[in-house]
Amino acid sequence: MCGEAQHPMEFMVDSSNSADAGDPEADLGRVGYTRPERYLASFLDNLLAFLLMMCIATVLSENMQSTFGVVVNVAIGIGFSALYFAYFLIFEATISSTPGKLMFSLRVQHLNGTKCSLRAACLRTMTRFLEVNPLLFGCVPAAIVVRCSKRKQRWGDILANTIVTNKKLSKPAKAS
Repeated sequence: MCGEAQHPMEFMVDSSNSADAGDPEADLGRVGYTRPERYLASFLDNLLAFLLMMCIATVLSENMQSTFGVVVNVAIGIGFSALYFAYFLIFEATISSTPGKLMFSLRVQHLNGTKCSLRAACLRTMTRFLEVNPLLFGCVPAAIVVRCSKRKQRWGDILANTIVTNKKLSKPAKAS
């Protein structure tokens, strides 16, 4: 196994002796969630985003194909990509979760326990192109990084200082 051996159900380590406990930006030693639910949620979200893209593309191509031809196909391809990424960006920036994550009681949060910000959602979404791209290697790159990283984070999480946690098990940040 990569890096330190950790139990797959571990979601948090003790941070009671942290000198930065009062700092809302402090790293509280949180560790991401690696149970199968995380991977099932990812699969479901990719499926939902793809189905949403297909429905919209079908409507657009039927109505505009004969008029504009190849230009429409290129526009639909760009729209596909934008819609796919917007699915994750909008849900994570607004509710710190996606429909797939909600089904499994998962959420995205900063290392300090606060909800996912727009900036963090943008960083997470930008890295999806390489690490969770269904046209390349699927979620294999992200799964490898999650399994090998100390906090069970994918690249997007590392850049955004976020983790995916189980809402039932994680402790939210205390309001100051």
